[in-house]
Amino acid sequence: MWELLSLGLSFSHCYVQLCMCPN
Repeated sequence: MWELLSLGLSFSHCYVQLCMCPN
């Protein structure tokens, strides 16, 4: 449960970074 939540949070953070800094 926590692993899935952590993975989802990490994915969301990465997605946000890509949106902010699209390279």
